[in-house]
This record gives sequence, structure tokens and C-alpha cells, in this order.
Amino acid sequence: MYRMVTITVDDSHRPEIQAISQQLKNVGVQVDAVLPTIGIITASTELTDVAIERIPGIVKVEDERTHVALSHGSDSVSFRQF
Repeated sequence: MYRMVTITVDDSHRPEIQAISQQLKNVGVQVDAVLPTIGIITASTELTDVAIERIPGIVKVEDERTHVALSHGSDSVSFRQF
């Protein structure tokens, strides 16, 4: 099952973040966004955190959190994801 993750790149490896992103793609990670200024890559993957962290320069893998806001009107309940 795919999960959304936030991958943190070590400060000293930020200049190589595009190459790290390509390495992730090469092992089957679907890269969604690369944020070189803050050293973050967002992605979807079935790989374990340990498998991802084996790539040099990656220091942390975290599951993205989804927040749901509930609101209700007179007849229904609606969900909003953000």
C-alpha cells in the first residue's frame, strides 16, 4: 500500500538533492515535490523507512499526516481534508 512521506535531506547534501530525488525514483519512489531550500522531498512509496534511509544524504522519513475537519449543517456532515 502506498503512503505519503516527507523525506529530510541532510544539510550537507542539499546541493545534491536533485540527484537524491533521482535515486529515489530509481528504486520506485514516486517523487511529488523537491524543496531544495529546506532539504525536503515529498513522495509516495511502498518502501520501508529503512530502505529509503539507506540512500546517502537522507536523514529522516516521516509519514505525512492528514487532518480532517468536520462540519455539519442541518441535514448532513461534511468532511474536509487539508
